[in-house]
Amino acid sequence: CAEDLAQGSKLAFGSPGALAPRMDFKNLGAKSSAQTPSICRLPTQAAEAVRGAVVVPSLARAVEELVLNALDAGASRVDILAEAPSGLGGGSIEVRDNGRGISPADFAALAECGATSGSTPTSPAGAGEGGAASEERLASGSGRGRSLAALRAVAGRLVVSSKSRAQGEVGGRSARQTWSKEFERGEVVHCGPSPCPRGPGTSVVVEGLLAALPVRRRAAAGDPGGELAA
Repeated sequence: CAEDLAQGSKLAFGSPGALAPRMDFKNLGAKSSAQTPSICRLPTQAAEAVRGAVVVPSLARAVEELVLNALDAGASRVDILAEAPSGLGGGSIEVRDNGRGISPADFAALAECGATSGSTPTSPAGAGEGGAASEERLASGSGRGRSLAALRAVAGRLVVSSKSRAQGEVGGRSARQTWSKEFERGEVVHCGPSPCPRGPGTSVVVEGLLAALPVRRRAAAGDPGGELAA
């Protein structure tokens, strides 16, 4: 060990007693600044998929989030249709409720990253309906709106259709008209009056749940029962 240390000293500083070489810190800084940064931002779509996978890591969790959304909206009935992953399909979900519904004026922000009806700039998260439960959901990154944004990021197709129980008009549009918003691979392909009217409440259809997460999709396909039992 002593010989190794001595040899290392000679390699670093030359013969014993020689002065250590002087470092050119000025040029070193210039070289470092010219190097390509080693920390880079993920593309927006990839970053949203990573966040979405945390909120809805499985088919069972996605169903749970949508049912909680329905209960937050005051639904007294919630119908659930779920299909376990098969092959590389990733599974599908449909959750229908008879809650308050979504106003046409809110569809522009629906399922957008950072948009939620669980809190507002003037009211604390979790205040009002939902209480401590809503506060806990917001703190964990879910809550109304956030789970829809997560599903938009990870699913192949997401369709939200809703008819509000509110009366009158909002922005020149009937508040009682059925509206829908459809996403394909995270991109909006339709936002407006729905071609399929429904009663008051909301329907959420998710197809290809893990389309943006191929590794997790293959794992789910290998254990479809686990996805439903999670």
